[in-house]
Amino acid sequence: MSAEFASEEQGDQSQHRSERPREVKFARPQPAVFTSLDEEAAYRKDRLVLACRILAREGYEFCGTYISERDPVQPAIIWTHPADITLSAVTVEDLVQLDLDGNVLTPGARGSNLDINAISLHLAIYAAPGRSDMTAICHSHSPHARAFAMGGNRELRMISQDAALFYNAWTSIPLRTTLDAASDPKGVQQALGSAKVAILAGRGALAVHSTIEGCVGYFLRLDGLCYVQMLAEAAEKGRGQPMVYVSKEAAEVTVRSVSGPHHAWLLAKPNFVREERFMAQERASSSGAPAITG
Repeated sequence: MSAEFASEEQGDQSQHRSERPREVKFARPQPAVFTSLDEEAAYRKDRLVLACRILAREGYEFCGTYISERDPVQPAIIWTHPADITLSAVTVEDLVQLDLDGNVLTPGARGSNLDINAISLHLAIYAAPGRSDMTAICHSHSPHARAFAMGGNRELRMISQDAALFYNAWTSIPLRTTLDAASDPKGVQQALGSAKVAILAGRGALAVHSTIEGCVGYFLRLDGLCYVQMLAEAAEKGRGQPMVYVSKEAAEVTVRSVSGPHHAWLLAKPNFVREERFMAQERASSSGAPAITG
């Protein structure tokens, strides 16, 4: 190549480089940071109320849905919602504080009527040795998960990248084990093991996480996977063709990429942002302030 052509080529490359759009690095949203445990405790209670409302808005209002969260000041204490108040109507004042033995320490403003069967399952899991990572638990007898769980110890099949989020991180817990949670908590603890989510045979689904946002995000994802898998299985039967599974390598890449706590926290962030906005509109409406628009 002549010096003339080389010079022209270099000039073209320089021009092309200058025309390339500048790379913009976006700041990733991050969980809240607190100056004290008391501040974090107040924040967690607010988020628990938002979680109740999210689950109600997503259609889990009357499905035996229960969600709870640890107190950061005293990790052997949890907060949950009364069973006789609909999820969409729960307020911070309604939350009930209890210890891991099930003793109510602080009743809610409208009482402390708890679903003993449901809360026993949560208490057994919170007390599991080596699972201090579990800050929040959600389970529900939701229609999709309940239909999925009718087959007993059902397998969550790795038929999509969404399912691969729980590759080697899900389990199935027998109905008898969940029913005996109060008398035999070790049974539940052993059945759950180190899993992030569980199919509750004959009941529904359960998710645990180190944040309330991650817990809600995992539960919503799991319930959606139950629905999609049932559709896929029906299509498989109708077409007479087997489903194509995600490869082991692809599943492992997915786990490495998106199985961390930050991704779980992000899964439900849009739901929490939406619910915060709705609550702000409610407060503005009740106070007579102009409605929030835009």
